[in-house]
Amino acid sequence: LVILRGGDAGPGPAPTLLWCYGSYGLSTTEPYYAPYRFGFLESGGVIALCGTRGGGERGRAWHDAGRAANKPNAHADLIAAAEELVRLGVTRPDMLTVAGASAGGLLAPPVALKRPDLFAGLVAIVAAMNPTRLAVARNGADQYAEMGDPNTPDGFEALWRQDAYAMLEEAADMPDTLLTVGLNDSRIDPWMTAKYAARALEKFGDRRLVLVRADREGGHGIFGHAVDQLVDEWTDVYAFVLNRAGVEGFTRTAPPSRARG
Repeated sequence: LVILRGGDAGPGPAPTLLWCYGSYGLSTTEPYYAPYRFGFLESGGVIALCGTRGGGERGRAWHDAGRAANKPNAHADLIAAAEELVRLGVTRPDMLTVAGASAGGLLAPPVALKRPDLFAGLVAIVAAMNPTRLAVARNGADQYAEMGDPNTPDGFEALWRQDAYAMLEEAADMPDTLLTVGLNDSRIDPWMTAKYAARALEKFGDRRLVLVRADREGGHGIFGHAVDQLVDEWTDVYAFVLNRAGVEGFTRTAPPSRARG
């Protein structure tokens, strides 16, 4: 767990974005240059990077321990990271948003549904939210080795344990949610997000925000957006995080019953 704070950040709880990926053996916590994070940090926000199992922080065994049927281990890691941020006083549940993109969108939404008490918000960007349907996704077969093969009993069971859309049916609650898609995304089909949004609105729309941000010209996140598109998207993401945390100047919102965009 890596915690990024602005140089003049105070010691008290702050609006916090908990970021995850946890797939394909890629490290979330390895340092890299991300200028689109600076504005949020300068606004008093905190960004926490969680290297769950499924990532590459501790080698191949760490990757395998959070891959396919083992994805619930990554759920547990991310929940533990959120609890640690609260325990350390970095943030509070009413100021904390969990977020992930692409395969990170395979991880963050189930965690938000398992522990809605821990989070004020969920952000899922070009997310894999309905992996049991990989067989009919344009890029689905490429994901079988990492997520599971839906054409086999074990593979389908593994995907079921990761499927946020399926989990909604039994979920007792959910945090306020922002979902973003690029309508030219060829890696993760936007209909996965659309299905999730429709079911979430049907079940929780009377008391929770479910917002969809669709970019007609956008592709798969940083791999399919121009710089100005990324700036616009992250501006909206950070505004959502600050809004849910109750930060002055970001608190105006429509009643939940009207927030069906």
